[in-house]
Amino acid sequence: MFLAPLAAGLLSHPIALWKSAAAFAIVSLAASGTYFLNDARDAAGDRQHPQKKNRPVAAGTISPLLAYVVAAALIVVSLTLAVMVLNPRARRRLPCTVR
Repeated sequence: MFLAPLAAGLLSHPIALWKSAAAFAIVSLAASGTYFLNDARDAAGDRQHPQKKNRPVAAGTISPLLAYVVAAALIVVSLTLAVMVLNPRARRRLPCTVR
């Protein structure tokens, strides 16, 4: 997310930095949601694996239902932020408009 603006010499510009940081946050949220979803779906198999058995869902620290709820929330938030950052009409509704 930061390499292309850095290579172009644009990372010192506030807009490029903001867009790169927003993209990084959006991708991180989506990936985290996907990891929660994967752990909830694979909990039974993970319990049989010597290393994966210590993951929170497989170990029983977090219920699969909670993992699904957190996954859905993270993915919805990431998609919402992506639309707000990429859609010019949605961006106009933001309190701090960056173009």
